[in-house]
Amino acid sequence: MDTVAEGIEDPAQATELTLLGYRTAQGYHFARPLPADDVEALLHRPAADWPSLPAALTPAAARPVTVHG
Repeated sequence: MDTVAEGIEDPAQATELTLLGYRTAQGYHFARPLPADDVEALLHRPAADWPSLPAALTPAAARPVTVHG
């Protein structure tokens, strides 16, 4: 099952969700609502111009590991 994270408003939220394993998201961080006439122009923008989730980080490198014994 795929999950879409919704309501992403800033880069910190996008980063945290990437660390949690999300690969699909939507929200104001990526694009504000547009009139229908503007959607086609948006779709023709180069992929490099689109905001995206940060590159996946390895959780072991990004978060401390606590071991209980």
